[in-house]
Amino acid sequence: MYYSDKNKQTWKKLEEVIQNNRTFTITTHVNPDGDAVGSELALYNFLRQRGKNVRIINGNPLPVVYNFLVDSPDLFGVFSEADEEWVAKCDVIFVLDISRLERLIWMESCIKSSTAYKVCIDHHEGNDCFTDLTIINESACATAELIYELIIILGGTIDRQTAEALYVAILTDTGSFTHSNVTERAHFIAAELIKHGVKPAEIFNKVYANSSWERVDLFMQTLSTLKKECGGKLAWMKITTDMFSAAGAVREEIEGFVDYPLNIAGVEMAILFLEVPDRGTKISLRAKNKIDVHKFAQQFGGGGHKHSAGIRLFDVDIDSAVTRILEKAQLLFTEPFGEADK
Repeated sequence: MYYSDKNKQTWKKLEEVIQNNRTFTITTHVNPDGDAVGSELALYNFLRQRGKNVRIINGNPLPVVYNFLVDSPDLFGVFSEADEEWVAKCDVIFVLDISRLERLIWMESCIKSSTAYKVCIDHHEGNDCFTDLTIINESACATAELIYELIIILGGTIDRQTAEALYVAILTDTGSFTHSNVTERAHFIAAELIKHGVKPAEIFNKVYANSSWERVDLFMQTLSTLKKECGGKLAWMKITTDMFSAAGAVREEIEGFVDYPLNIAGVEMAILFLEVPDRGTKISLRAKNKIDVHKFAQQFGGGGHKHSAGIRLFDVDIDSAVTRILEKAQLLFTEPFGEADK
């Protein structure tokens, strides 16, 4: 079986934590993606199998595209003042798919002040969550890979819902098994999940072949902003709040937009700038070949993976963010690799 040997002792510690506690909270980063959602649902099912009292509480609602995974999207609670007492008094808090607690945004202070035992399970580089127990494997293709290990090693059962949740997580975080984070282990786990009832074509269609006309309209507007730099090696786009309004689209519908420029011959780095009302600008980065966007993002307090990372510039308008980021990004193509961040 494909397990992370360095985590085996940690799983034993986690087994003790689960056995000795009763109430659990599961949460993840703001604007949860497929890996976050799938990992949460799989862990939720595992803990419920153990007879635990479990709640999923996030900063945002379950993205509509993933509604098919659950009987009711209400299973994924949205944090409010009414949840503060539960979070403060629960026994254990799991923080999934997150390398910095700041990415919890409005849940951060509540999580930090809680007396609960805190566990972080993640696969991003440079994790600094400072939880009581941190389980990280940067070579994992998705956090769901670690949740799969947890379930198997601790003797859980994978039903069809759990299998679909884990498969969606791996499918989306690997770009449908096309990104450089795809490993033999990723395919092994996917194969095991298929044995548990996953139908790959059906899942793919529900996730990727189900766009609304509003999403298509927004994507067309976004493509109209596409520009190239550095002889076509760098491509970038932007999305403003006015564009969302004109299309009638919602935030969750932009997932995957940033990947499009990498389909263009010669493009090695893609950047998507997103205007966030009253909270600055969010920047998504994708790359291939030698470009390391995790290292690049660290210059601005961001991070992620070598070929997939993000930055959040608070109180910086989108045009200023474009200027600031492009000025540095262009150096990646004019200086020796690894020198532009000095």
